[in-house]
Amino acid sequence: MIHRLLVLVPFLALSLYAQDIIYTAQMNNGRSWIELSEPQKIFYVNGLHDAWVQAAFDSPNVNKFMSEKWAEHFVVGDYVRELDALYKDGENVRIPIPAAMDYCTLKLKGQTTKSELEKQLMFIRKSWASASSKQPG
Repeated sequence: MIHRLLVLVPFLALSLYAQDIIYTAQMNNGRSWIELSEPQKIFYVNGLHDAWVQAAFDSPNVNKFMSEKWAEHFVVGDYVRELDALYKDGENVRIPIPAAMDYCTLKLKGQTTKSELEKQLMFIRKSWASASSKQPG
C-alpha cells in the first residue's frame, strides 16, 4: 500500500503542475493550444470569435470593435494556421491564446512591417512572461 502511494503521489503532483503550465493569467496559452486536436482548435477560435461578436454588440461602435479583433475577409482556418505557426516557436508558448489572436489579427491585416511585427511580438512575450500560471477558478 505504501509503495503504491509513493508511486502515485509524485505522478499526481506532476499532473497538477502540468495543468498549471497550460494557463497564463488564467487563460489557455500556447502549451494548451499545442495539445488541442484540429477540430478542438477550430471550435476554440470559433468560440472566441462568437464571444467577440457578442461583445461588439454591447460596444458603442460595433464595426470598430470587430475590426480591432478580426481581420476582414479572413476565416477561422486562417487564424488556426497563424496560431499553429506562432506557437511552433517555444518563446511564444506563455502567450495566452486571446492575446495571440490579437497579434494574428495585426499580422493578417497586412498593414504592419515585419520589423514592427517582430517588435510587437517581443513586447507581447515580455508582457506575459511573468504572468501567473494559476488555473481559472
